[in-house]
Amino acid sequence: MSVRVLLVDDEEIIRDVLREILEEIGLVVEEAGDGLEALDILENAPTRFQLVISDMKMPKMSGPKFLEQIRENPKLKHIKFIFITGGINYDFENEQDPIMKSVDAVFNKPFEEDKIEESIRQLFKL
Repeated sequence: MSVRVLLVDDEEIIRDVLREILEEIGLVVEEAGDGLEALDILENAPTRFQLVISDMKMPKMSGPKFLEQIRENPKLKHIKFIFITGGINYDFENEQDPIMKSVDAVFNKPFEEDKIEESIRQLFKL
């Protein structure tokens, strides 16, 4: 099974770095520049992706709002979701937080390639 991921970040350089890491693991990567664009892609092809990796802070639609839209859509609930962040002031350790209950992992910038690979292999039993 090849895992198809939608990578969502408004910074192209971040997408480039992460895409390279993900492709080395063997994932098929498509990209979107913000949450609105990504939501449109997902709604038009709800079974195309198994994973979304999204920045938390983006213009047009924040990462948490984007996640909320995905989790509220019955056709998209199956998608695993990982946040990436560069130090946003958020309590990622609070397991009672509704956002943290809805995500499968969080990757901090700068990225640790081995941690990303390990997390994805665990998520998809690769």
